[in-house]
Amino acid sequence: ERESAVCALVAAAAKQALREGMSAETCAGLMRLVSAVSQSSSAAPDGARSARYRSDLAAALTDCAASVPCWIMPTWRVSQCLPATLRSFDLVVIDEASQSNVGAVLPLLRATRVLVVGDGKQVSPTAAFVSEARIGDLKAGLLRSRHPYIEQLLPERSVFDLAQTCYADARVALQQHFRCVPGCIAFSNEHFYHGRLLPRRLPPRSRRLEPALVDILVPGGAKKGKVNPAEASALVDYLVAQLARSPSELEGLSVGIISLAGVEQARLLRSLLLGRLTDAQLARHRLVVGDATSFQGDERDVILLSMVASKGAAPPQLGRTYEQRYNVALSRARDRMVLFRSLRASDVPNPDDLKQWTIQRFAAAAAGQPAAASLRLSSQVEGRSA
Repeated sequence: ERESAVCALVAAAAKQALREGMSAETCAGLMRLVSAVSQSSSAAPDGARSARYRSDLAAALTDCAASVPCWIMPTWRVSQCLPATLRSFDLVVIDEASQSNVGAVLPLLRATRVLVVGDGKQVSPTAAFVSEARIGDLKAGLLRSRHPYIEQLLPERSVFDLAQTCYADARVALQQHFRCVPGCIAFSNEHFYHGRLLPRRLPPRSRRLEPALVDILVPGGAKKGKVNPAEASALVDYLVAQLARSPSELEGLSVGIISLAGVEQARLLRSLLLGRLTDAQLARHRLVVGDATSFQGDERDVILLSMVASKGAAPPQLGRTYEQRYNVALSRARDRMVLFRSLRASDVPNPDDLKQWTIQRFAAAAAGQPAAASLRLSSQVEGRSA
């Protein structure tokens, strides 16, 4: 409560100081801007009115752009809302840059100094729907530009990849981690960050969820097509039972559900939840269901994971793309992660498969093993609830 009060006080003081420095014309321009943005958002891009709305937007900005010291917006909105003036800002920050393709470079032209924030270990743009022939044509065109880092401009690369290359001598790695309790970030820390992260979240004992990891093996779970109905039902039953308890450990906590194998399982889970939970429960716990990609940049107090795969239906999950997805999925929980799986570690033949690493990590927590030992466990470890 004290922290919230301090934040509210700082925000109110900043708003008051900003307001006192604004002229009546600037305030009127801001109101015009809000109206113009609302209208342009609702209009079809190629509609008859869109050109007029864009003109209104530009006119409103003329009166207020220079008077507002800080603008926050998605990169696609920059060209609509801000004058196309080189070095018009002292500093431009691009956050979540590892998700953005090189189209996000354009706002940087407005910067005197640049700060690109991202994580190469998290989900990057994909070229899944771009043919290799199209990529080849794009690369040939870029060769004519004589850009020194052509490969970093291709569809599967992010603006963060480009910045890491261009400013290789100016990188700063942030090591302090404030989102997750140590038990929740341990897997990502050991497997993806080589133990360099320093977890700083430690709630008071009265608010701590213990254990931080819960491992649930679903008997008879089987993947059918792209979904695992038994695993989805077990997860929903668990959540409904937890919310029905009095008192509930989840009282006042936010909840997220992540499918580790595609959006189809997420859709099934969402459908089941809508039939079992009330609108009030969904809102109270800020319940969100999706895959790893949809959760990037988000967090919840408790995350429930569905592995989906089952014995005989567990294609290997290897390589950079799956590492990024698993890293995102297993670093969204602030206080607890619950893994629902239909596999045993012995059902995953490849020791480098991320499913086996994940099963071992959760099984080790259930067995009371220290985190550092979990990644060395035999593939014969069997899961049980922590």
